[in-house]
Amino acid sequence: MIKQIIKIIFVFLSIFWLISCSLVPSNANIKRKQSMQTALESPELRLVSQSHPLPDGWTPDEIVEFEGNEINNAILTPLEDFVNAARKKGHTKIKVFSAYRSYERQVRVFNNRLESFVASGMTEEEARNKTSTMIAVPGTSEHQYGYAVDICISDIVDFYGELHEAFAATKEFNWLNKHAHKYGFVLRYGKDKTEITKIIYEPWHYRYVGKEHAKRMRKLNLCLEEYVEKLQSDLKTINAK
Repeated sequence: MIKQIIKIIFVFLSIFWLISCSLVPSNANIKRKQSMQTALESPELRLVSQSHPLPDGWTPDEIVEFEGNEINNAILTPLEDFVNAARKKGHTKIKVFSAYRSYERQVRVFNNRLESFVASGMTEEEARNKTSTMIAVPGTSEHQYGYAVDICISDIVDFYGELHEAFAATKEFNWLNKHAHKYGFVLRYGKDKTEITKIIYEPWHYRYVGKEHAKRMRKLNLCLEEYVEKLQSDLKTINAK
């Protein structure tokens, strides 16, 4: 009789232990959850687009100079490393054509392109719609945010200072695209991601996201919108357990 009671108690205790374990998150899940939350709240992964505009009056905390360009100090070191590594490999024509842009400058850049389309015969609405696929609407630009740079070569720049998709056929682009993740950068507006980003293919536009995320985005072939969505989905799954 006593043995049976002890056996029953042991069974109940075992069941209670199993239930308790299933209700308490593992240390691994807790760490993973914290890591995801930190990543999603980090400036490196902040989405900036028409559906994710910047606050009014946004400027980076500290703007410094890099080879004649204003740049967010937060990405200065990785950008220097990225550009210098390319040049050491013989790609000496590589140049940063644009980095940080103020809201006012973005307005000028946007309006100049819009006006050129209107002058070509487009309506104001048609011109604005087309311009917004090529140049970020003021207040929604990664350049204003300070985590994006345009890297190209002078051979590709036309008389008006415009960069062109032809850059994608150069050896310089091939090196940048192949090694960007090692320095924390990703090609932001990929050729196969235009339906998601709503921006045309820009082989010169690189976004700083940090080495860890850049490597994962490259491995998974995800643009920033897809990567953030994946992190949010994974975090939701963990929270549901």
